[in-house]
Amino acid sequence: MELASFMQNALHEISQAMLSPTMAILVALVAYAVWCIGSIATEVVTDRRRYRADMGDALEDVSDARWEDLPSIIRTCGLLRRQKELLLDLVYYGKLGPDERVAKARMLMADAEAHYSRIITRMELVAKISPMLGLMGTLIPLGPGITAMNEGDLATLSTSLNIAFDTTVVGLITAVVALVVVRFRRHWYEDYLVRMDALFTAILAKAARRFDAPPSAVAPAAGAVAGANDAPVAGVKPSANATPASSASPGPAAVASAGRALPW
Repeated sequence: MELASFMQNALHEISQAMLSPTMAILVALVAYAVWCIGSIATEVVTDRRRYRADMGDALEDVSDARWEDLPSIIRTCGLLRRQKELLLDLVYYGKLGPDERVAKARMLMADAEAHYSRIITRMELVAKISPMLGLMGTLIPLGPGITAMNEGDLATLSTSLNIAFDTTVVGLITAVVALVVVRFRRHWYEDYLVRMDALFTAILAKAARRFDAPPSAVAPAAGAVAGANDAPVAGVKPSANATPASSASPGPAAVASAGRALPW
């Protein structure tokens, strides 16, 4: 009996000690939810409006621009700041080999996904924790309230019920706000990633055309040039006394230059 009584008293003290931290965390979560509402409203009014208007133009400008003009075009377009930073990083590493460029693009896209995932995860955590804390704030003061009702202490009962109802309502409101913000942001971030993938594809294709051109497309082979110089001219019969170019005796100037070129 003494052990059971001790455990009962210990649990009661622990639960009552958790009331103040629970209410403090709820207040912090409410403040965070209000901040999220303000940030999402600001993003809608400023960034999202300009982003909607300029995203198509940015993709067209990146596709049509020269490689040397890409940094200035990216800096002046209407994309979000983080998107500009990722695109500039990809342009900076554009001179790497094809496999290295693709690996860098995947790394940058993974960084963007991780950044947006952290924001969504925080809001989902708020949406899940808030009702639990509201339930804790409801149940913790009910014990003293029921005891006060048994003793006829209506003032303590009224205070306990007020705390219980307030924490429940605040927890549910915070969870609703967090869920709404999560829904909006998830939709926006998915759209961001799809459009960033299109821009990455355009930059990779431009880098491939700029740096991965085959050598035969840049300059003709040396053998082809030599063969073209040695080919006979149509309609002109070579002289019988003509000496082939390969067996002709070098002139004095050629001999002198050759002697200077050799180390001995």
